[in-house]
Amino acid sequence: AVVSTQSTGDSTNSNKTCAMLREEICDLKAQLNKERDLYEKQSIKRSIDTDEIASLKYKNSKLQEEISGVNDSLLKEKKKSKSYLAKLADTDADLSTNRANETLLRNKLADVELTKDSKSQEVASLRKDKNLLLDQVIDLQSKLDLKNSEVSSLLVEIDYLKS
Repeated sequence: AVVSTQSTGDSTNSNKTCAMLREEICDLKAQLNKERDLYEKQSIKRSIDTDEIASLKYKNSKLQEEISGVNDSLLKEKKKSKSYLAKLADTDADLSTNRANETLLRNKLADVELTKDSKSQEVASLRKDKNLLLDQVIDLQSKLDLKNSEVSSLLVEIDYLKS
């Protein structure tokens, strides 16, 4: 009976041990399943991350190309801008020269107009003097004609008296 009790006790112990082992196996299986799920999720996440990294690297290379193109365009525009600024400076210099020439020509024109006004007054004065002289010449011519007439008359009288 002791063996039977011992055997029943061993059997109970064995059953308890088996039950504990089964429970531990179930816990380990559950933990293993969790670990597998976690590994699969991490593997999927790593795959997604790898794809995303590859995509970002591709986008980065495209952006670098675009930046390079924009930098090239910017350099070209800077060159154009410098060229335009140089042309503008030349144009400003030409404009300043033209303005100086214009001022010089305006001053010369003003001088010419003053000279013209002076000459016009001189011409008017000369015309007036000419008219006065013409009047004097006409007056003197009349006097000369009168004197010639007197001389002729006297000559006729002298001839008459001589005869």
